[in-house]
Amino acid sequence: MNYSVNFLIYICRVIFFRKKAIILEKDNSLINQLRKLFDYLTEDSFNYDIRFISKEDYEPLRKFYKEYVVLDESKIVHNLPEFLSNRKKKMIKQSRIEHYLVNKYLALRSYEFALQVLRKEIHTIYLLASSIAMYSTEIKNEEKINISKIKEVLKAENKSSDYNPYIDYLIEISKNYFGAKLPHIFSTVIGSI
Repeated sequence: MNYSVNFLIYICRVIFFRKKAIILEKDNSLINQLRKLFDYLTEDSFNYDIRFISKEDYEPLRKFYKEYVVLDESKIVHNLPEFLSNRKKKMIKQSRIEHYLVNKYLALRSYEFALQVLRKEIHTIYLLASSIAMYSTEIKNEEKINISKIKEVLKAENKSSDYNPYIDYLIEISKNYFGAKLPHIFSTVIGSI
């Protein structure tokens, strides 16, 4: 399977942010391989809603898939507003994290080992984001929190010691995937005073 870096980044973002997606695929034999790949990578972690449809079947039914991100190999055929856009500052930062994740996977020479590494990364992201979501259920609506409080929660649960570059991204995943309700979060301790 030779998919572009962008395609893999789009798939990660679709899965992490619980969006519905359609992949337009010409080759039916690849559909089963992709399903097995996504099932393996997300086992014991994220659920996903990715469907595979041929271009011919998609065209007459495209009006029924307005709530889906539609991907065709390396390009986006239909996008949800601001979902895969890199124009916003936050999206650019998220894209860098996804880029790092995918490039780390692609840099490994052994396909099987690369899949194990990517699966472990995805599972770690799932655990950290779910911890933040669980923490959000304990927060009172009027309570103000800062990033350092979230870091303390993750550290106390021994989930990770290297979460600093991902913390904003994990917060976004916990909101979008797990539906976490987090009040305004200050990015610095000074901002919370």
